Amino acid sequence: MEPILTVKNLRIQFGDAAPVVRGIDFTVQHGETLALVGESGSGKSLTVRSLIGLHSLSAKITAEEMKLQFFSREPIHLAAETFPHLRGATIGMIFQEAGGSLNPVRSIGAQLMESLQFHGHPKTAARNRAQELLERVHLQPAERFLRSYPHQLSGGQNQRAAIALALTGNAKILLADEPTTALDHHVQAEILDLLDELKREQGLTLLLVSHDLGLVERTADRILVMQAGKIVERGTPAEIFHRPQHPYTQALLAARPSQIVEEAVEEISSENAAPELLKITALTKTYGERRFFRRSTPVRALDGFDLTIRRGESVGLFGASGSGKSTVGKCLVKLVEPDSGTVLYDAADLTKLSERQFRPFRRRIQMVLQNPYAALNPRRRVGDLLAEVIRVHGTATTVEKLLRTVGLDPERFHHRRPQTLSGGERQRVSLARALATEPEFLICDEIVSALDVRARAEMIQLLNRLRREGGLSYLVISHDPTTLAALCDRVVPMGSRRDI
Repeated sequence: MEPILTVKNLRIQFGDAAPVVRGIDFTVQHGETLALVGESGSGKSLTVRSLIGLHSLSAKITAEEMKLQFFSREPIHLAAETFPHLRGATIGMIFQEAGGSLNPVRSIGAQLMESLQFHGHPKTAARNRAQELLERVHLQPAERFLRSYPHQLSGGQNQRAAIALALTGNAKILLADEPTTALDHHVQAEILDLLDELKREQGLTLLLVSHDLGLVERTADRILVMQAGKIVERGTPAEIFHRPQHPYTQALLAARPSQIVEEAVEEISSENAAPELLKITALTKTYGERRFFRRSTPVRALDGFDLTIRRGESVGLFGASGSGKSTVGKCLVKLVEPDSGTVLYDAADLTKLSERQFRPFRRRIQMVLQNPYAALNPRRRVGDLLAEVIRVHGTATTVEKLLRTVGLDPERFHHRRPQTLSGGERQRVSLARALATEPEFLICDEIVSALDVRARAEMIQLLNRLRREGGLSYLVISHDPTTLAALCDRVVPMGSRRDI
């Protein structure tokens, strides 16, 4: 059978630097799931984005052949002139961070209807079709989610909305770039089941990018292993996971963390006798109350939350998507204002401080956000982003030192822009920017969720070293029990948010 997608000798290069994708070949068969796996920076996402022209303008892309073949139809060659007609209509894209692919100032319904009208649905029918798509991805009641904005939804709900958006043009192929990154294990399973259900019922073909080896083993029909821009091994899940041939594949499999049962994560008492640094008491936060002429269903994210952290201590918040973990962190840095409660940091109540009064604490308390795509200005170079923080806060560090601290080569990364980096590389830059203020308290919101297994282990070692050598205190927010076990002195479980 003729493959639905054929790529031959694909090369991607930025300027005069060495190619980042170096002459790869692959095919995708009708109805199969083909997975690209490898470490951050191996070229997986660049490869997928090049298929629909979503690469950087500075990227030079060449290939002997890139074509789509739909049964008896004439082949469609993937090129600049065909990309606008293929995006959404023939090839749908699910991005790594749903929050970055959804417009934060428009409701989910408005975004779906705009895309549906672009793909030829009449305005009168677009709302009904948008509602059908939300029901199709199990966002119910659909009427509520049509009115909701991305910031009002959990990570898993935003990812479902992003899948609905990818289906507005009746695509035949879905490109899924890390579709379950930063989601807890239960929601990951739900998203994978949903994609499998869509594949069966709508005859979709799936090209999956992931560094999550467990996800790939469960989902893929065939696997391509990428290292430094080249495909080093191909095979079925059984061949790759049980009879790996290439040393790089063997090293990836050897780096997988040991499995920890989620039920084993529970609050542990700490013997730390250091003085209290942070004390949260009876913190509450509700989203979705009435504003002007709009009303959405109120959701209680925090309900009387208490937490104490001592100097030099690392405490983890564990829970499913939507349990309010990130809301706690955002309240600490005044990205979100709580409804009630106190947040005492070094005896000062942060909830009562004005923006001007809080400025001295911005240097002392830093947060590495869950979404590195939205956290970094895409128009600024990496070196400029870090230099700006150093200049504003007057710290003694340097850009070169910060990049080396987080494991990035200053010569390679100083002049690059965020859109040319992998998800893991962006997360490292986000950490470097947080360290530029020389903080004493670091909030790590899913800081390793976008990293492959080896980079995750390196980041955990780095955070533990920074804490040991610099006396940092951590609040670690994660859905991954292995991460919390490696980073934290104790773990506080959190329940789910609820409608009120």
